[in-house]
Amino acid sequence: MKVVSKTRGLIVLGLLAVLCATTAAREHKPPQFQDGDSVCIVGDSITHGGKYQKFLYLFYATRFPDRKLRMYNCGVSGDTANGACARFEWDILSHKPTVATILLGMNDVGRSLYGKDKTDEASKKRQKGNIDRHVEKMKELAEKLKKAKCEIIFLTPTIYEQVAEMPTPNNFGCNDGLETCGEEAKKIAKKHRAGVVDVHALMNEISAKHQKDDPTFTIVGKDRVHPGDVGHFVVAYAILKAQDVPSCVATMSINAAKGKVVEQANCRITDLDASAEGVGFTCLASALPYPVADRERPALDLVPFMQEMNQERLIVTGLSPGQYEVVIDDTSVGEYSADELKAGINLAANPKTPQYQQAMEVHALNEKRHSLESGRLRTIAAMRHWTFSKLGIDPDDFEAAKEALEKKLAKMKESNSKYYKYHKGQTERFLKYKPQEKEITKDWQDAMAAMCDVNKPKPHRFVIKRK
Repeated sequence: MKVVSKTRGLIVLGLLAVLCATTAAREHKPPQFQDGDSVCIVGDSITHGGKYQKFLYLFYATRFPDRKLRMYNCGVSGDTANGACARFEWDILSHKPTVATILLGMNDVGRSLYGKDKTDEASKKRQKGNIDRHVEKMKELAEKLKKAKCEIIFLTPTIYEQVAEMPTPNNFGCNDGLETCGEEAKKIAKKHRAGVVDVHALMNEISAKHQKDDPTFTIVGKDRVHPGDVGHFVVAYAILKAQDVPSCVATMSINAAKGKVVEQANCRITDLDASAEGVGFTCLASALPYPVADRERPALDLVPFMQEMNQERLIVTGLSPGQYEVVIDDTSVGEYSADELKAGINLAANPKTPQYQQAMEVHALNEKRHSLESGRLRTIAAMRHWTFSKLGIDPDDFEAAKEALEKKLAKMKESNSKYYKYHKGQTERFLKYKPQEKEITKDWQDAMAAMCDVNKPKPHRFVIKRK
């Protein structure tokens, strides 16, 4: 009896452990963005000028057209967790965030502290010091967001490219430091029951896989720091994957021979006219396909985005053998065999369809929105953060702001600063765009509002006819 009792006890404990693990996983799963959400994307230059938040916003606009959410780029080039805390009130809290993603660490880690010649105890101490300071400020940032009743999603840092063969000097070991930053972020997330997206692990996995065959392969730019379009698409994929977004844009399954609808998922099919020789029906989907642009298309070879997140399936069984033309709203979108239609075709990958073309209208507005925000408004915000806040200058006092920037630029030129050229360009952009800030903000807001009008799916007439 004692043995049975003990065994039962172990079984119960085991089941409880599984249940607790499952519950913990559920509690820490990053939530999907919902209707009415104000989402702040907090970060450094990888967020400021990067595109993962652009891809995220486009996905939500096309997949969930009934969800009106606002997404704000809260990245500042060169920033750290300490800087994010310093600008929290005016740059993050001002948007009344309900959700915030945090991607920081690339500057906090202190890239120049690493290298194959920097493995001595003194170097390790400095490296640890930077990470410790980063962790403390990440904790402070998390506390500020929780106090604001904001849901938090931690993104582990994007990778520093320390493996690929490229001419750029290599601060070897930096990527390991970033991995540590990511592990610490997971601990903070656990305390606050916040979501975690392990971007770092995914990027490392992809790099390791492809660098076996090609030692020059990288999803990070030539500077070893900033991902390009492909890398940013991978980051967006990682977030969407963690949020468990649905794969289905729409599923339209028809049995032609029986003249009936087999399945209609995320759509409504009406006016069906079918026989073994062809099919006609009207479909109103609840979503649009995600239009993958040419610049990020190579990412589809790295992550299964189309298979897992972009399926607009047309399945027609019961057709007589032969070739068939698929026509949508009098537009021919392709020719397929009866066997191909029986297996199902993914229209989300077809740029000829009216629904894809509508998605491209949403894409164009999103490009405008992103350009106005990342390219103009964030330049203004960065100058406020790096110069005006520290000098106590009102950024709306244009003459005082101009004088301060010109003085700073002159000092950088005199000291032959390696950042002079960059800051000269940013100063010129600020002086150009600050007087237009109100107009730019309105155009940016109008683009977001227009996306919420253009993204509403329309009914389409499908005709599948024998060639």
